[in-house]
Amino acid sequence: MSHTVYFDINMDTDIKALVEKIQSEILKRKGSVEGDEKEGSVILPAPIGAVHADYKVLDGQLELTINKKPFIVPYSKIESEIKRLIKEYVV
Repeated sequence: MSHTVYFDINMDTDIKALVEKIQSEILKRKGSVEGDEKEGSVILPAPIGAVHADYKVLDGQLELTINKKPFIVPYSKIESEIKRLIKEYVV
């Protein structure tokens, strides 16, 4: 079962730079990324299982669809981590 969440992004943000910084962070964590500043997919490894998600950047929003996650990790934990990354890397 997938779960879609939306994150607001300030329209003054350089979306390409934001996505590149988040992609870089994912790669540092030994994850994988396919896509660009408009859409793509990511896999984030974790000790108890990986998180698989697709993303799209739409008019001032990041749409994230979580396709697979460890059963014991709540969606809210994944959402808060993404919010933290966006807040940390907004340029």
